[in-house]
Formats: sequence, structure tokens, C-alpha cells
Amino acid sequence: MMKTRFVYISFVFCLMLSLCACSASPMDASGNSGDELPTKIVQEKYPPLPSGYSLENIEAATKELINYQLWFYPADVWARNDESKAFDPYIGKKFHMDVRVYRTDSGEQQVYAKTSAGEWLIHYELIRDTIVGTDQVHIGESAYPQGNYESAGSFTVQVLEPHPPNYGTSPRKEKMIEAVEQRVSEICTEFQKEEDPTLWSGTEVYINNFYEYEESGAAWFVRQDGYAMKIPMQLAESNGEFDTHLGKGKLFILENIHSLDESQARRYMFESESKVAVGRMTCEVGFK
Repeated sequence: MMKTRFVYISFVFCLMLSLCACSASPMDASGNSGDELPTKIVQEKYPPLPSGYSLENIEAATKELINYQLWFYPADVWARNDESKAFDPYIGKKFHMDVRVYRTDSGEQQVYAKTSAGEWLIHYELIRDTIVGTDQVHIGESAYPQGNYESAGSFTVQVLEPHPPNYGTSPRKEKMIEAVEQRVSEICTEFQKEEDPTLWSGTEVYINNFYEYEESGAAWFVRQDGYAMKIPMQLAESNGEFDTHLGKGKLFILENIHSLDESQARRYMFESESKVAVGRMTCEVGFK
């Protein structure tokens, strides 16, 4: 009898420990709160990822994509065609990400991750030795991958408050920045040749930061009268040196940036980019 009673008490004690452990689950995309989740499942259980990919760099690319969208395209400023892809409602929460490898008809492997927040995937690409989250695709969209896939592991990622993107630095990128600065100086010289060069006197220039793998940049030219122009630039490398020319994007012009409220999308674009500018110049004076 005493033995039976001891077994019963032991069972109840174990059950209580189990319930306590369940009540401490972390905050996820559904809003549950608690401690940190294990960040990864052992990848050896899964087929290998394509060359250049790992759970670690896919996780890093996911965090960078989420923050990039929150920093530059917050939901309260920019309208989205598909609000279910917005990360804003999940700030402070966690996503569970399942990594998938699809294979195209030609045999090419493509890497995606399914999020626990909705029926959409993040697409990843290897660009100049860097894993980049390039797009979000919703089920039913033409870009959504077709066919079967292999699971390649999983991880969790917490959605943090927006903060400056991690653009990175390197000696190669420094050369790229110098090439953009040289082009800015040339553009300033051209402005001085206009019919009324005084319009451009004291023009402030903000050189947008960029990811090295993009090999492109842009600069904002803001005149004292509020006229603002964003000029895209493309970088070309030859023998370890860089040259720039006008980029593929169009000139973006604001007739008077000071007349726009900071919550308006066009003004917000300038503010969010200039806050993380990699360089600042004045057309006549040079570097500040």
C-alpha cells in the first residue's frame, strides 16, 4: 500500500513539473510569451544545403531582411499590397522558420524558408558569397515555387525593433565609396555650369549606404530651397578599381522636401536613408 502511494505521489510531482515547463513557452508569432527557444535543429538530420548555404547564414539573412523592411518600409508609412507579409505586428515576437530546398525542372536547387506567421515563404539567393533574403512569396503567387521540396533544418528568429541595417565594411567597399564620392564631386561641378549656379550653392549631399554585393549606390542632393534629387549610381569594377555611372533607377525628385511632413512616404524615404548615410558632402566645400 505504501509503495503504491509513493508511486502515485511521484507521478503527480512529475506531472506538476511538466505543466510548469509548458507554461514557460517563449513568445512566438501567435503571441505566447516566455524564455528563449532553441534557435536551431541539428542540421545533420537533414539533407545538405546547396554549396554556400548554412542555417547560420540563412538565419542572418532573415534577420537582415526583416529589419530592412521595418526600417525603410514601416506599415504606418507605406501601404502594402499584401499586409499579411508585414513584420510590424510581430515586433517582440518570434517566428519559427522551416528551411526548404526546392528543385526546378532543370535541376537547380532553390532555397526558401516557411514562416509560422503566414502562408508565405522567404526566398534566398547566394550573391557574391553572401546569402541574401531577396523576396517574400505568398502561396498562389506566380513566383511561389512549385513541386516537392526537402526540409533542410529550422530555426527561430525574434523580430526586433527597427534599427540601422548592418551594411558591413571592407577594404573593397571603401574603394566603392570613394568612387561614389568622386562621382558626386563631378556632379557638383556640372551643377555649377548651369545658367543659375547659385541655385546649387551650399547643396547638401547624402551618400546612401549600401550592401557590397549590390554594387550600386545613390546620393541625395538637397538644395537650400528644399529642392531634392536622388541620383542612382551603378558601380563597375576593373582590375580592383571602381568607376561609377548613372544607375538603372530613375531620378527621384521632390520639389520642396521641407514642405512634406516626415510621416509622408516620400519624405520618410529621404529621412530613413539619410540617417544611415555612409557619407555627407557639400557641393562647394567638399567633405564635412
